Amino acid sequence: MRAALTQARRWCPVAVKPAAHSGAELQAAGRKIWNVMRDRRTGIQSIGFMTGSGLEVARIPPDESARSAGDSRATEPITPLARLIQEAGVTVPVTIVDITEPIRLLADNQEATLTDGPEATSTDAADQHNP
Repeated sequence: MRAALTQARRWCPVAVKPAAHSGAELQAAGRKIWNVMRDRRTGIQSIGFMTGSGLEVARIPPDESARSAGDSRATEPITPLARLIQEAGVTVPVTIVDITEPIRLLADNQEATLTDGPEATSTDAADQHNP
C-alpha cells in the first residue's frame, strides 16, 4: 500500500482518509436487512457495499415486481424499504436504487443450475455437444 501511495504522490497530491464504516459493519448491516426481508415480499434485488460509506439496496420497481414470474408471494403487498430498514435496526447510510432495465433470467430453463457451464444450459445444448 505504501508503495502505491508513494507512486501516486509522484503524480499528484493524495490524501488517505478513514472509511466511515468498516467492511465488517457494512456486512453486519446487510445481514440485518437480509434477515428481516427473507420472509417478506420486498422487491429487493441486491444489497451492496459502497466503499466504506454505506449500503446500496437495488430494488425492482413495484410494477415490475408485481409481474415477476414465479413469485409465489405476488399477491402479498410489498414491504416499504424504509420500514424494513428501520425494523432491521440498520444504522449505516442506505441508498435505495430502482432498477430501470428489465430483469432477465440467467438461465433459459429450470434444468440449468448455477454449476452448469454455458454449454449445458439446456438438454438440447448438451445433446448438440454430445451427439
